[in-house]
Amino acid sequence: MSVKVRLNKAEQGNVLFLILIAVALFAALSYAVSQSMRGGSGDATKEKTQLLLDQLSQNGASLAHAITRVILGNGCSINSVSFDSPGWPAPNEYAFAAYTPADGRCNVYTANGGAVVWQPPPFEALAIPTSMYGITGNLAVTNIGTTESDLVMTAEVTRAVCLRANEQDKVVNTGGNPPFLAAANTRFETPMPNYKAAGEWAYSNFGTRFPNSISVGGLTDAPELNGHNMGCYEAGGTGSGVYVFYQVLVPR
Repeated sequence: MSVKVRLNKAEQGNVLFLILIAVALFAALSYAVSQSMRGGSGDATKEKTQLLLDQLSQNGASLAHAITRVILGNGCSINSVSFDSPGWPAPNEYAFAAYTPADGRCNVYTANGGAVVWQPPPFEALAIPTSMYGITGNLAVTNIGTTESDLVMTAEVTRAVCLRANEQDKVVNTGGNPPFLAAANTRFETPMPNYKAAGEWAYSNFGTRFPNSISVGGLTDAPELNGHNMGCYEAGGTGSGVYVFYQVLVPR
């Protein structure tokens, strides 16, 4: 036995109205999803770049804090601060026993020193995934501290990370490109023969802690970086494709 349900005109109108609403909602949802799929890739890339930059700058902040800790808390001089760690890849060119107390209190990576956990830079942020941080006293950032060299952390990064670093620190990317520095030796890794090794910074063949510095942010080279504790430049001149992120750890 079948039962037939007959809807009056008002009820039929209500059902039709609900169906139209459902169709409209489905169309709106489909449009939103399509727009999300179009723009989502760019947003995700930007967020990823920011995350990589955050990891770089957070490591720099940790090192800067550790340096302050060993100087003020452990009575170390700026010239005795050590970045020696077995984490750095070979070659370890110098032992620097004369500069590093045997108890490790002036080492940023020891428990009784700066207590920083050694870590490599995030490889996705790097132009060369196997490269390392540079910790150097060969760079002097104009209008940061005096005209003396500063203690600076560097990393050779991708162009996207370079541009984002400048955007974050309000450095002008002139013409959509990072500032360029024409000087030749503008990137340093740790360890590096003749300049630093085993994590020790700014050591040259002449035994000096602060060799002749390269000015970052000057009248002709990378003036956009004047007064910026953090930024990024294209090393070797525009078009080189070598992008160097820097962060001042100790101004001088």
